[in-house]
Amino acid sequence: MIQNADKIFIPGDGILINTFPDTSSFLNRPFPIDNLGRVEFPMIGKVKITDMNISELQDFLKNKFKSYLRFPNVLVKPMIRLSVLGGVPNPGLFYVDHDQSLWEVMYGVGGTVDEDGLKDMRLERDTDVVFDNLIPFFEKGVSLKNIGIQSGDQIWVPTPGRPNIWQQIREIIPVATLLVSWYLVYLNFQQQANNASAR
Repeated sequence: MIQNADKIFIPGDGILINTFPDTSSFLNRPFPIDNLGRVEFPMIGKVKITDMNISELQDFLKNKFKSYLRFPNVLVKPMIRLSVLGGVPNPGLFYVDHDQSLWEVMYGVGGTVDEDGLKDMRLERDTDVVFDNLIPFFEKGVSLKNIGIQSGDQIWVPTPGRPNIWQQIREIIPVATLLVSWYLVYLNFQQQANNASAR
């Protein structure tokens, strides 16, 4: 068993289980760790994992689920909680691997809605701004761990503001052009029909 100072699995965080190559296994997903350090596993219920290391937990799962595993592969990854909010296509709260880069996190949420969104995104912790310029970390592929990102942190991406009058006009012009074109085609058709009936 591991000492408190060396705890790998933290209450409130999560774990990711991978049973590759059996990607259809019911174990292949993230599992939350509750505030008592327990994970609720299918069929066996709640198990305290915060006193185990990674290999101990992997061996425990292999033993408990050996009847359900098509391959004897069980990999466990500790996960931290991270929020990505604001101007991204898929904002939300996620379990992420601490060894992932910021680029991978942003790729996972679909990038930014606005092309300048990356320039102004910031990292917050307990309502305090930790970093207001994440571009250097983004460009260099620095891991979340090396950036200093902690479980519960939030990445805020600016939400695009309302378009100004010129942007609105640029959006309307193509639609207006199409409507005018249809109207002119209709008038031309009507004129041809009238000429034909006049003969």
